[in-house]
Amino acid sequence: MTDEAREKQKNRMKIWREKNKEAIKEYQKKWKKDNSAEVSAYQKEYQAEYRSRDDKQQWFWEKNLFANYGITSDDFNQMWEDQDGKCAVCFTKLTPRGRDGNSATVDHNHKTGEVRALLCRSCNNAIGHLKDSPAVLESAIRYLKVFGYYGPDKIKGDQS
Repeated sequence: MTDEAREKQKNRMKIWREKNKEAIKEYQKKWKKDNSAEVSAYQKEYQAEYRSRDDKQQWFWEKNLFANYGITSDDFNQMWEDQDGKCAVCFTKLTPRGRDGNSATVDHNHKTGEVRALLCRSCNNAIGHLKDSPAVLESAIRYLKVFGYYGPDKIKGDQS
């Protein structure tokens, strides 16, 4: 088929689609409904493969950092270096990314949006559950001192 013939065919199809918009829409709607299980399975498989690609994971991570915290990957990396790759509260060695308990989370003030530091998931969750309140945290400390606690009195890496 020549380029001219291809162009004519393309134009004929464009005109046909314009004239049959509603019929095409109805056909696609019915087809999607009739094949919903296959479409869903395909989309899940495609998304899993797509999201597992290293380049996409990097892109999603950078997009999330900026969208959620207003920081770049360079900002994150600088914080990582400044903290020697450790949680700013308990000094546990962190992994830079991931979903395990030792993966770094970006802690921030929920009222101002200001980024504070990198924390492990446990410390980040604890601060959140304590309503980001020093008063509630101090009350929790008093409670533990009265009713008992376990673990070391000093945190590994504590400067005091």
